[in-house]
Amino acid sequence: MKISEEQLIQDRVRELRENTDFTSTLFESLVGYAIIAADFDGNIIAYNNGARQIYGYTPEEIIGKQNIEIFFTEDFIKSGKLQHIIVGLIAKDQFSYEGEKVRKNGATFPAQVLFTLTRHKDGSVAGFVEIVEDLTQRKQTELSLRNIITSSIDGIVIVDQKGLIRFFNPSFGSLFGRKAEDLLGSMFGFPLVSGETTEIEIVRKRSEKTSIDTRTVEIRVVQINWEKENAYLALMQDITERKKVEEERSKLERMKTEFISNISHELRTPLQSIKGFAKLMLQGKVPDPETQKEFLTIIDSQSENLTRLIESLLDMSRIESCRFEIQKARLSVKDLIENAVGELYSLTNQRGIRIHENIPATLPEIKADGERLRQVMVNLFSNAIKFSHDGGSITVSADAKDNELLVQVTDYGIGISEDVMEHLFERFYQGNGSMTRSAGGSGLGLYISKQIIEAHGGDIWVESKVGGGSTFSFTLPYEKSHSEGAEQPRNPAQAKLREGEWSQGRNVKV
Repeated sequence: MKISEEQLIQDRVRELRENTDFTSTLFESLVGYAIIAADFDGNIIAYNNGARQIYGYTPEEIIGKQNIEIFFTEDFIKSGKLQHIIVGLIAKDQFSYEGEKVRKNGATFPAQVLFTLTRHKDGSVAGFVEIVEDLTQRKQTELSLRNIITSSIDGIVIVDQKGLIRFFNPSFGSLFGRKAEDLLGSMFGFPLVSGETTEIEIVRKRSEKTSIDTRTVEIRVVQINWEKENAYLALMQDITERKKVEEERSKLERMKTEFISNISHELRTPLQSIKGFAKLMLQGKVPDPETQKEFLTIIDSQSENLTRLIESLLDMSRIESCRFEIQKARLSVKDLIENAVGELYSLTNQRGIRIHENIPATLPEIKADGERLRQVMVNLFSNAIKFSHDGGSITVSADAKDNELLVQVTDYGIGISEDVMEHLFERFYQGNGSMTRSAGGSGLGLYISKQIIEAHGGDIWVESKVGGGSTFSFTLPYEKSHSEGAEQPRNPAQAKLREGEWSQGRNVKV
């Protein structure tokens, strides 16, 4: 009786299952893996449920009807790689690789493949088993993870047990300002303690030139397995700007504390003076008119000080809440300056300080907020008076060139050091030193003056030398009328030259 080919295949399947290490239960239970058994000619004799899910064929379509080649790409077979696998399988009993496999619908997918040789009880080769893991989901996850790592603004680096850099993302390279070929395989050079967060300072190149800058970096470290070895993954976050903000916030808090202390003193002193002189007069202890007039003058002066201080506090509040406004109208800067000088007459008279004016009669009118500019002039004059020597002098000058008006207030007093000049226009700032402290003030005048000038589209700065006095300058834009007939620059070079006349010496600009 002739045995059919189908019967022979069934016998081979039964024999394979009886004479190899895997059992029928294991064969069918591994649904996450495609398990295919074939004879040594490649004819499929067993096909589990996992293979059905991964490849899409039913067992009826495959067993005894197809060769193992159906699951490989055409290029793979033509290149002889399948024959290479068979040779390796015979030599080692196992062969594994990662590559592409083909589904029933023709789509390819990435897979991890393991071939195991099967033998008869007598040791002769029976066939082989192919176990396939579909890596599609893993690859997609890896790709997503790699995209996240690559696009992360934080530096990510993997360091092996020897401290050598094995992998890093672009942000890590940018953090150090170095190329991949310079970093891969080099020593990481920083402490790596799993589960800990540390701060380090790194020095990096800004470009191919020699310029460098220092960055503060926070490192978080975890231990991982990398290519079957223990390694460290370090997440490196550049916190330089955050540290600057924190330091600035801390500095501001200190300045606020000092400001509250100073402002309390500034409020208490005139109030005590006003109260003391008023009480003496109410008690009838100042009968002569001359002394009464002197006391009333002091009361009036201290009241003005209080008024200016309260105005400064209100202006700061408006600036901080974005409610600071200016109301422009045409005005004479010459009249504005002369009125501010007159407002401070009693103060200059007490100290024997003279204010010299160098203001041309032809100074044009400008469109500006007169009250706000008055604040600026009073602030600049008050500072000049505070830091001038008794019997000294102050010069105020103004001039107009091109489309700018320049105003300068110069004193010949104690001067300002460079480290103080850098912060003069900051809110709450008061320079260090006994002379500065004894002069008093809220630390808001120059800050508010800066806001006023900039709100007009102008610029304000200071030039000073310790022991050599100070010059505070500001510019304001204005539109020349046709009647002024000012000569316009004939070319850009002339315009540059005119700008240079004023820009020269602006060593501190805010």
